[in-house]
Amino acid sequence: MDNDIDLNAVAVFVRIVQAGSLSAAGRSLKMPKTTVSKRLAALEEALGVALITRTTRKLHVTEAGKAYFAHCQDSVRRLEQARVEVASARERPSGTLKITAPVDIAHTVLPKVIGAFIARYPSVKVELVVSNHVIDFLDEGIDLAIRAGAMRDSSFVGRRFIELTANVYAAPEYLRRCNETLQPLDLSSADFIAFTGMQRFDLVKGRSSVKIEVKPKVIVDDLETVKELVALGAGVGWLPDFLALTEAGRLLPAVPGWRARSVGQVHFLYANPKHPSINVKAFVALAMELLPSILPGAIPR
Repeated sequence: MDNDIDLNAVAVFVRIVQAGSLSAAGRSLKMPKTTVSKRLAALEEALGVALITRTTRKLHVTEAGKAYFAHCQDSVRRLEQARVEVASARERPSGTLKITAPVDIAHTVLPKVIGAFIARYPSVKVELVVSNHVIDFLDEGIDLAIRAGAMRDSSFVGRRFIELTANVYAAPEYLRRCNETLQPLDLSSADFIAFTGMQRFDLVKGRSSVKIEVKPKVIVDDLETVKELVALGAGVGWLPDFLALTEAGRLLPAVPGWRARSVGQVHFLYANPKHPSINVKAFVALAMELLPSILPGAIPR
Protein backbone atom coordinates (compact mmCIF):
# COMPACT_ATOMS: atom_id res chain seq x y z
CA MET A 1 0.00 0.00 0.00
CA ASP A 2 1.30 3.46 -0.96
CA ASN A 3 0.55 6.34 1.42
CA ASP A 4 0.69 8.88 -1.43
CA ILE A 5 -2.80 9.09 -2.92
CA ASP A 6 -3.29 10.97 -6.18
CA LEU A 7 -6.35 13.17 -5.69
CA ASN A 8 -6.89 13.27 -9.45
CA ALA A 9 -7.21 9.47 -9.38
CA VAL A 10 -9.74 9.73 -6.53
CA ALA A 11 -11.82 12.17 -8.58
CA VAL A 12 -11.67 9.80 -11.57
CA PHE A 13 -12.83 6.87 -9.39
CA VAL A 14 -15.78 8.88 -8.07
CA ARG A 15 -16.76 9.88 -11.60
CA ILE A 16 -16.57 6.21 -12.78
CA VAL A 17 -18.98 5.13 -10.07
CA GLN A 18 -21.32 8.04 -10.80
CA ALA A 19 -21.23 7.52 -14.57
CA GLY A 20 -21.52 3.71 -14.42
CA SER A 21 -18.66 2.94 -16.83
CA LEU A 22 -15.11 3.91 -17.70
CA SER A 23 -16.18 5.14 -21.13
CA ALA A 24 -18.90 7.40 -19.73
CA ALA A 25 -16.51 8.74 -17.08
CA GLY A 26 -13.93 9.49 -19.77
CA ARG A 27 -16.48 11.41 -21.86
CA SER A 28 -17.56 13.41 -18.80
CA LEU A 29 -13.98 14.23 -17.86
CA LYS A 30 -12.89 14.76 -21.49
CA MET A 31 -10.24 12.13 -20.88
CA PRO A 32 -9.28 9.02 -22.93
CA LYS A 33 -10.64 5.74 -21.59
CA THR A 34 -7.07 4.41 -21.31
CA THR A 35 -6.16 7.30 -18.98
CA VAL A 36 -9.26 6.65 -16.87
CA SER A 37 -8.27 2.98 -16.57
CA LYS A 38 -4.67 3.84 -15.62
CA ARG A 39 -5.78 6.30 -12.93
CA LEU A 40 -8.14 3.71 -11.44
CA ALA A 41 -5.42 1.05 -11.46
CA ALA A 42 -2.97 3.45 -9.78
CA LEU A 43 -5.49 4.25 -7.05
CA GLU A 44 -6.19 0.58 -6.40
CA GLU A 45 -2.44 -0.08 -6.24
CA ALA A 46 -1.96 2.77 -3.76
CA LEU A 47 -4.82 1.52 -1.56
CA GLY A 48 -3.95 -2.14 -1.89
CA VAL A 49 -7.55 -3.17 -2.62
CA ALA A 50 -9.76 -3.67 -5.65
CA LEU A 51 -12.36 -0.93 -5.93
CA ILE A 52 -14.05 -2.02 -9.15
CA THR A 53 -14.21 -5.31 -10.96
CA ARG A 54 -15.15 -5.20 -14.63
CA THR A 55 -15.77 -7.49 -17.54
CA THR A 56 -16.12 -6.55 -21.19
CA ARG A 57 -19.81 -5.86 -20.59
CA LYS A 58 -20.30 -4.88 -16.95
CA LEU A 59 -18.76 -2.85 -14.11
CA HIS A 60 -19.15 -3.89 -10.48
CA VAL A 61 -18.17 -1.81 -7.45
CA THR A 62 -16.66 -3.95 -4.70
CA GLU A 63 -17.62 -3.61 -1.05
CA ALA A 64 -14.34 -1.79 -0.43
CA GLY A 65 -15.12 0.41 -3.44
CA LYS A 66 -18.58 1.27 -2.10
CA ALA A 67 -17.14 2.23 1.29
CA TYR A 68 -14.39 4.33 -0.32
CA PHE A 69 -16.89 6.02 -2.65
CA ALA A 70 -19.11 6.93 0.31
CA HIS A 71 -16.18 8.66 1.99
CA CYS A 72 -14.86 10.39 -1.14
CA GLN A 73 -17.86 11.64 -3.12
CA ASP A 74 -18.71 14.54 -0.81
CA SER A 75 -15.06 15.65 -0.62
CA VAL A 76 -14.76 15.60 -4.42
CA ARG A 77 -17.99 17.58 -4.69
CA ARG A 78 -16.67 20.22 -2.27
CA LEU A 79 -13.39 20.45 -4.17
CA GLU A 80 -15.27 20.98 -7.42
CA GLN A 81 -17.44 23.62 -5.77
CA ALA A 82 -14.31 25.37 -4.50
CA ARG A 83 -12.82 25.28 -8.00
CA VAL A 84 -15.95 26.86 -9.44
CA GLU A 85 -15.97 29.57 -6.77
CA VAL A 86 -12.30 30.38 -7.33
CA ALA A 87 -12.85 30.52 -11.09
CA SER A 88 -15.81 32.81 -10.54
CA ALA A 89 -13.71 35.05 -8.30
CA ARG A 90 -11.24 35.43 -11.17
CA GLU A 91 -14.00 36.76 -13.41
CA ARG A 92 -15.75 39.35 -11.22
CA PRO A 93 -14.37 41.41 -8.31
CA SER A 94 -15.77 40.39 -4.93
CA GLY A 95 -14.76 40.05 -1.29
CA THR A 96 -12.30 42.47 0.31
CA LEU A 97 -9.62 44.67 -1.24
CA LYS A 98 -7.12 46.04 1.29
CA ILE A 99 -5.09 49.05 0.12
CA THR A 100 -2.43 51.17 1.78
CA ALA A 101 -1.52 54.67 0.61
CA PRO A 102 0.30 57.74 1.95
CA VAL A 103 -1.72 60.53 3.49
CA ASP A 104 -1.51 63.03 0.63
CA ILE A 105 -2.64 60.59 -2.07
CA ALA A 106 -5.31 59.13 0.20
CA HIS A 107 -6.76 62.60 0.76
CA THR A 108 -6.66 63.83 -2.84
CA VAL A 109 -6.78 61.09 -5.46
CA LEU A 110 -8.15 57.94 -3.86
CA PRO A 111 -11.60 59.08 -2.65
CA LYS A 112 -12.82 59.53 -6.24
CA VAL A 113 -11.28 56.23 -7.36
CA ILE A 114 -12.64 54.26 -4.40
CA GLY A 115 -16.08 55.83 -4.78
CA ALA A 116 -16.23 54.86 -8.45
CA PHE A 117 -14.84 51.39 -7.68
CA ILE A 118 -17.44 50.42 -5.10
CA ALA A 119 -20.19 51.82 -7.33
CA ARG A 120 -19.00 49.68 -10.24
CA TYR A 121 -18.26 46.60 -8.13
CA PRO A 122 -20.76 46.56 -5.22
CA SER A 123 -19.65 43.07 -4.13
CA VAL A 124 -16.26 44.41 -3.04
CA LYS A 125 -15.50 45.92 0.37
CA VAL A 126 -12.49 48.27 0.38
CA GLU A 127 -10.23 48.69 3.43
CA LEU A 128 -7.84 51.66 3.18
CA VAL A 129 -4.83 51.93 5.50
CA VAL A 130 -3.59 55.53 5.38
CA SER A 131 0.06 55.71 6.41
CA ASN A 132 3.28 57.35 5.26
CA HIS A 133 5.22 54.42 6.69
CA VAL A 134 6.12 51.29 4.73
CA ILE A 135 3.73 48.50 5.74
CA ASP A 136 4.53 44.80 5.49
CA PHE A 137 2.26 43.21 2.87
CA LEU A 138 2.03 39.80 4.52
CA ASP A 139 1.74 40.92 8.15
CA GLU A 140 -1.01 43.41 7.37
CA GLY A 141 -2.79 41.40 4.64
CA ILE A 142 -2.29 44.19 2.09
CA ASP A 143 -3.43 43.50 -1.47
CA LEU A 144 -2.28 46.75 -3.07
CA ALA A 145 0.09 49.51 -1.99
CA ILE A 146 0.48 52.97 -3.48
CA ARG A 147 3.92 54.43 -2.92
CA ALA A 148 5.98 57.35 -4.22
CA GLY A 149 9.64 57.27 -5.17
CA ALA A 150 12.03 54.47 -6.06
CA MET A 151 10.93 50.86 -5.63
CA ARG A 152 13.27 49.36 -3.04
CA ASP A 153 12.07 45.75 -3.25
CA SER A 154 12.21 44.16 -6.70
CA SER A 155 9.99 41.27 -5.52
CA PHE A 156 6.99 43.58 -5.74
CA VAL A 157 5.33 44.34 -9.02
CA GLY A 158 5.12 48.01 -9.80
CA ARG A 159 3.01 49.96 -12.25
CA ARG A 160 3.46 53.68 -12.59
CA PHE A 161 0.40 55.62 -11.53
CA ILE A 162 1.18 59.34 -11.23
CA GLU A 163 4.06 61.36 -12.66
CA LEU A 164 5.54 63.24 -9.70
CA THR A 165 6.04 66.70 -11.15
CA ALA A 166 6.37 69.58 -8.72
CA ASN A 167 6.68 73.33 -8.41
CA VAL A 168 6.98 76.14 -5.88
CA TYR A 169 3.54 77.54 -5.05
CA ALA A 170 2.11 80.50 -3.19
CA ALA A 171 -1.28 81.97 -2.37
CA PRO A 172 -2.41 84.99 -4.47
CA GLU A 173 -2.43 87.24 -1.40
CA TYR A 174 1.18 86.33 -0.56
CA LEU A 175 2.28 87.18 -4.10
CA ARG A 176 0.45 90.50 -3.88
CA ARG A 177 2.36 91.32 -0.69
CA CYS A 178 5.63 90.80 -2.55
CA ASN A 179 4.77 93.81 -4.79
CA GLU A 180 6.83 92.35 -7.65
CA THR A 181 7.20 89.16 -9.64
CA LEU A 182 9.41 86.66 -7.84
CA GLN A 183 12.55 85.35 -9.52
CA PRO A 184 14.19 82.01 -8.67
CA LEU A 185 16.86 83.48 -6.39
CA ASP A 186 14.22 85.45 -4.48
CA LEU A 187 13.10 82.16 -2.94
CA SER A 188 16.22 82.12 -0.78
CA SER A 189 14.90 85.07 1.20
CA ALA A 190 11.18 84.29 0.93
CA ASP A 191 9.02 82.98 3.78
CA PHE A 192 9.45 79.33 2.91
CA ILE A 193 7.27 76.52 4.21
CA ALA A 194 9.50 73.49 3.65
CA PHE A 195 8.65 69.83 3.46
CA THR A 196 11.24 67.84 5.38
CA GLY A 197 14.29 67.25 3.19
CA MET A 198 13.28 69.78 0.51
CA GLN A 199 15.41 72.77 1.52
CA ARG A 200 17.43 72.33 -1.68
CA PHE A 201 15.97 71.77 -5.14
CA ASP A 202 16.38 72.79 -8.78
CA LEU A 203 14.18 75.12 -10.78
CA VAL A 204 14.20 74.65 -14.54
CA LYS A 205 13.08 76.76 -17.49
CA GLY A 206 13.73 75.23 -20.88
CA ARG A 207 17.43 74.32 -20.82
CA SER A 208 18.20 76.69 -17.93
CA SER A 209 18.52 75.38 -14.39
CA VAL A 210 19.01 77.17 -11.08
CA LYS A 211 19.90 75.51 -7.77
CA ILE A 212 17.82 76.90 -4.96
CA GLU A 213 18.66 76.70 -1.25
CA VAL A 214 16.02 78.09 1.09
CA LYS A 215 15.95 79.13 4.76
CA PRO A 216 12.60 77.81 5.95
CA LYS A 217 10.33 79.64 8.34
CA VAL A 218 8.54 76.35 8.97
CA ILE A 219 9.60 72.75 8.33
CA VAL A 220 6.81 70.13 8.14
CA ASP A 221 6.97 66.37 7.61
CA ASP A 222 3.52 66.27 5.99
CA LEU A 223 2.81 67.68 2.54
CA GLU A 224 -0.88 68.28 3.26
CA THR A 225 0.11 70.63 6.07
CA VAL A 226 2.61 72.41 3.82
CA LYS A 227 -0.18 72.89 1.29
CA GLU A 228 -2.58 74.33 3.88
CA LEU A 229 0.00 76.77 5.26
CA VAL A 230 0.87 77.95 1.77
CA ALA A 231 -2.81 78.30 0.84
CA LEU A 232 -3.36 80.43 3.96
CA GLY A 233 -0.68 82.86 2.74
CA ALA A 234 1.95 81.98 5.35
CA GLY A 235 4.65 81.65 2.69
CA VAL A 236 5.76 79.80 -0.42
CA GLY A 237 6.36 76.07 -0.58
CA TRP A 238 7.53 73.20 -2.76
CA LEU A 239 4.60 70.92 -3.57
CA PRO A 240 3.86 68.03 -5.94
CA ASP A 241 1.55 69.24 -8.68
CA PHE A 242 -1.08 66.61 -7.85
CA LEU A 243 -1.59 68.31 -4.47
CA ALA A 244 -1.55 71.83 -5.85
CA LEU A 245 -4.00 70.95 -8.63
CA THR A 246 -6.66 70.20 -6.03
CA GLU A 247 -6.40 73.80 -4.79
CA ALA A 248 -7.31 75.66 -7.99
CA GLY A 249 -7.44 79.40 -7.30
CA ARG A 250 -5.90 79.10 -3.83
CA LEU A 251 -2.42 78.27 -5.12
CA LEU A 252 -0.38 79.76 -7.97
CA PRO A 253 3.15 79.08 -9.26
CA ALA A 254 5.39 81.37 -7.21
CA VAL A 255 7.96 81.96 -9.97
CA PRO A 256 6.21 82.34 -13.35
CA GLY A 257 7.78 80.36 -16.20
CA TRP A 258 9.93 78.18 -13.92
CA ARG A 259 9.23 74.71 -12.57
CA ALA A 260 10.78 72.40 -10.02
CA ARG A 261 12.56 69.42 -11.49
CA SER A 262 10.49 66.22 -11.73
CA VAL A 263 11.03 63.94 -8.75
CA GLY A 264 9.85 60.53 -10.00
CA GLN A 265 6.59 58.60 -9.98
CA VAL A 266 3.91 57.16 -7.76
CA HIS A 267 3.59 53.38 -8.21
CA PHE A 268 1.04 50.69 -7.56
CA LEU A 269 2.76 47.78 -5.81
CA TYR A 270 1.43 44.26 -5.36
CA ALA A 271 3.26 41.20 -4.20
CA ASN A 272 2.00 38.49 -6.57
CA PRO A 273 3.56 39.04 -10.02
CA LYS A 274 1.99 36.06 -11.77
CA HIS A 275 -1.53 36.02 -10.38
CA PRO A 276 -2.68 39.42 -9.10
CA SER A 277 -6.25 39.15 -7.89
CA ILE A 278 -9.12 40.33 -10.06
CA ASN A 279 -9.82 42.94 -7.34
CA VAL A 280 -6.33 44.41 -7.71
CA LYS A 281 -6.44 44.38 -11.50
CA ALA A 282 -9.87 45.99 -11.59
CA PHE A 283 -8.90 48.74 -9.14
CA VAL A 284 -5.67 49.60 -10.96
CA ALA A 285 -7.46 49.65 -14.32
CA LEU A 286 -10.18 51.95 -12.99
CA ALA A 287 -7.65 54.27 -11.34
CA MET A 288 -5.76 54.63 -14.63
CA GLU A 289 -9.06 55.23 -16.44
CA LEU A 290 -10.10 58.03 -14.05
CA LEU A 291 -6.70 59.67 -13.58
CA PRO A 292 -6.94 62.12 -16.52
CA SER A 293 -10.18 63.55 -15.12
CA ILE A 294 -8.87 63.70 -11.54
CA LEU A 295 -5.38 65.06 -12.24
CA PRO A 296 -4.97 66.35 -15.82
CA GLY A 297 -1.34 66.10 -16.88
CA ALA A 298 -0.37 63.61 -14.16
CA ILE A 299 -0.36 60.48 -16.36
CA PRO A 300 3.03 58.68 -16.31
CA ARG A 301 4.88 58.58 -19.58
